[in-house]
Amino acid sequence: MVRRFGRDFAADERDHPLKVARSERMSRFWPVPWIGDQDEEPACVGFAGAGYLAAGPVANVLLDPTGLYYVAQRFDEWLGFDYEGTSVRGLAKGLQHLGLIGEYAFTQSITTVRNYLLDVGPLVLGIDWDAGMCEPGPDGLIEPTGEYLGGHAILLTGVNRRSKLYQLPNSWSREWGIDGMCYLHEADLAALLADDGEACTALEIKLRVGRF
Repeated sequence: MVRRFGRDFAADERDHPLKVARSERMSRFWPVPWIGDQDEEPACVGFAGAGYLAAGPVANVLLDPTGLYYVAQRFDEWLGFDYEGTSVRGLAKGLQHLGLIGEYAFTQSITTVRNYLLDVGPLVLGIDWDAGMCEPGPDGLIEPTGEYLGGHAILLTGVNRRSKLYQLPNSWSREWGIDGMCYLHEADLAALLADDGEACTALEIKLRVGRF
C-alpha cells in the first residue's frame, strides 16, 4: 500500500510555548482506546487529532478524522482546500473553533515533551518521516533513516525514562507495528523535533464524552 502523509509545517512565533514542571516519574503510557487507518488519504493530521481526543487521561468525543482534516485545512495557514495536507496548528485552531479545547501550546524541547508525557497527558507530534520509519522492527522500533517521504502527524502517548523509548500510536491501522503503535528513541525524537518538528497540546480540554 502506498501511504500518503499530509503534515505541512509553517513556524509561527506567536505560538504559546508549552511549559511544564520537571517530573519525578520514570514511566507513563496513556490509554489508547482508538487507532484509525487513514489508508491512502493525506489526512494524518485529522487522524492524530481524533486520536488525541480519544486518548487518556480523559476519553473525550471521537470525531470523524477525515472531517477533522478538512476542519484543520479551513483554519491552517493556506487558502482554500485545493491542496493535500494541513498543519498541526490548523488542527489546534479547528478544535478550538469547535469548542473542544481552550488555548493550545507548542514545543520543540525533548525535555518538555518528556515531562509533559510523564505528568499531564498525550501530545500531537508533527515530524518529518523517513523511509526507515515505515516498517517497525520486531520490537516496534522505528529509525529516521533513508529517503525523506513527507511530513507526518502522529500521536505521542508515553515514555520510559530508563529505556528512553517513546510510544507513538500511528494512523495506519492496528495491523501496523505493534497493535498500531511504534516506538522511537529519545535521541531520534529530539533530532526530529529540532528539524522543523513540533509537539502540540491543549492547555484546556472541554469534555464532551462520546462512544468508541
